[in-house]
Amino acid sequence: MKRLPSFLLAAAAALCAAYRWNPGFTDGPWEAYAGAGPLVYLPHSEAAINEVPENGGYQYGGAGGQIFAGTELRVSAHVALMMAGKFDAGSVELDLDPAARISTEVRTLNLIGGVTFHF
Repeated sequence: MKRLPSFLLAAAAALCAAYRWNPGFTDGPWEAYAGAGPLVYLPHSEAAINEVPENGGYQYGGAGGQIFAGTELRVSAHVALMMAGKFDAGSVELDLDPAARISTEVRTLNLIGGVTFHF
């Protein structure tokens, strides 16, 4: 069996709705949020099939969904520290010309922290 070296970069675009609330501290600096929504995968692939390089380019690859939750600590009127977790799942199918097709299930879990700016 011949190995197929390949590379798949899966970008995603999501449209999510979020709910924000103050978790029990009256007018405190902490704010929690949670949300969900649909997403589309826009993968870019590169592979070598029988030593012939193929480049799939960016293309619509499939759809999925995303859920997330996090918290934010306001340190000033315009700056906050944030931490969030995000999970997305979906299916990706990708065409490589002339006759190859890649199909996979995508499941990702991300933990994110950083600084946010409010204007």
